Parts: sequence; C-alpha cells; structure tokens
Amino acid sequence: MKTTIFSLFTGLLVASLMLVSCKGNDNEPLTTISDELPIPPITPNDTTPIPNAADVQMVSVMGGTYQMGYGTSSNTAPVHMVTVNSFYISKTEITRQQYANFLNAYGSDVIKEGKYAGESLESIYLEKIDGVWRVDIRYIDTVMYCFPNRPVAAISWYAADEYCKWAGGRLPTEAEWEYAARGGNQTHGYTYSGSNIVGDVAWYSGNSGGSTHDVAQKMPNEINIYDMSGNVYEWCSDWYDASYYTGSPTDNPQGVESGSLKSFRGGGEGCPAEAQTVYFRGGITPSTTQSDIGFRLLRTSN
Repeated sequence: MKTTIFSLFTGLLVASLMLVSCKGNDNEPLTTISDELPIPPITPNDTTPIPNAADVQMVSVMGGTYQMGYGTSSNTAPVHMVTVNSFYISKTEITRQQYANFLNAYGSDVIKEGKYAGESLESIYLEKIDGVWRVDIRYIDTVMYCFPNRPVAAISWYAADEYCKWAGGRLPTEAEWEYAARGGNQTHGYTYSGSNIVGDVAWYSGNSGGSTHDVAQKMPNEINIYDMSGNVYEWCSDWYDASYYTGSPTDNPQGVESGSLKSFRGGGEGCPAEAQTVYFRGGITPSTTQSDIGFRLLRTSN
C-alpha cells in the first residue's frame, strides 16, 4: 500500500514531529500488475522524449543575494539576506524513467559504499524484471498504463543523494532551492514558483485529481524551471532545523551539521496552496519513502 507524504504544517507553521496527511487517498490508486497477466513491453502513454538519466536538462542559475523566508512567525522567519553562488539545477524533477536508467547503470539495488552503504535505492514506482529495472506497468479495467515522465517518488533521501552523486552533482541546499524557486536574479516576487496563481504552476490538491502528473506540464518560473511548486515535494541536502533562520549564516548556508530530519521543499500534489509556496519548508526522516516526495539535481558546473 502506498503511503503519502505527511505535511508538517498547521497553516504555515511546520511541526517537525506532527505528521498529518495532506490527502485521504493513496496516490494513483491503481491495482498492481497481476501474476496472471502477461508482462507487455514498456509503452509510454505519451510521446514525450525521455532523456538519459545522466543527461538531465539543466538550467543555469546566476548567483546572487536575496531575502530568504517569509513572515514573522513559524519556521520561515525571520526573513534574512542570503547570498548563493552560481549553479545549475535540473529543469524538472527527476523522472521515473531517469531513475530507472540510473538503477540499471548503477548495478545495485542498495548503496554500494560510503557512509550510507546498504541503504535501499528502490521505489514503488519501479519494478525489476529479469534483472532490469523499469517503470512499473499498471492496469485499470485491463487498460495498461505506464508513466515514465512523472517524477520519481517514494525514494529515501539516501537514494536521492546517491543518484545525484552518480549524476555528477548533489541535492540542492534549502537556500539554493528557494533562490531558484523564486526565479533567481530574475524574480518577480511571486508567492508560488512562477506565479501568484497556484494553478498556473502547480499540481496540488485543487487540480491534481489525486495523483502526480508528467513533469513540465504547467508554466515554468522566471528562469524556465518547472514544478518547483507542486507535483512532488523535493528533498534538499540540509538537516532540518525549525529555528535555523534565527542564526543562519549569510553566505551559502548549508543547514545545521547534524540532526534527525532532512529538509524538503516544493509542495506535494495532494496538499493545499499553503504548502506550494516558494518559502514553505519542512523536515522528515531521511529513510522515509513517501509517494509524493522526489527530488531534482544540482551541479556546480555543467
């Protein structure tokens, strides 16, 4: 049974240990493939080209200084000035097909070495048949569905981190993520990433129909990045600290040195508009594999 990411907010106040589901239904409530049904070849339900996992489209983000945070209370305050260096960030959230490509190239279902060796890399949206990982195929009333261009989700922070290392990069910090979501040095000061109207840029509880959607179907933000509001929440590199903004350094903040929760940003498809803002933040255990939390790639050189 799929689980949903639990939002950590009451209004805009995020409680680090009070986990409340944004939606009452499982994401994509489709029946799993039956043992009695033949396994057909993969046939995407659209004709959108699928890039190789190691060749993700990246957007150049020129560094700058901006006001990070929002309001005077909760974990988004105080508003403070932050400077970040230039970087590249993936135009979209990493897709299921891109992540399947990674697993097949990586050659292991768990992290092979290092601090997090042994942590699982699997996702409920992928299946392994005859030693090959692929996007899973599902049936509704005998009709086959395959969603390779939806964002990969239900992977842990450890798995997202390992993918980014393999792809020559890393997860974004919260400061980098928010700067990119706000439109970098071309920002128009929108509440959501690219608009003040949430439905223009985000799949959220008001329009998603209870499931994620193919990436890049909504409007991009000012610097041509898609889905930084909505579709799935996105892992960040930082350890989460609700009070971090009260003492955050000015230059390239990295988060606290250690903790029990990892930060996430961006808003899930089952959550309301309040969770889709460019400043919304929360934390959850890094081993969590929820059906509406994914990630995007950051590189410091392209």
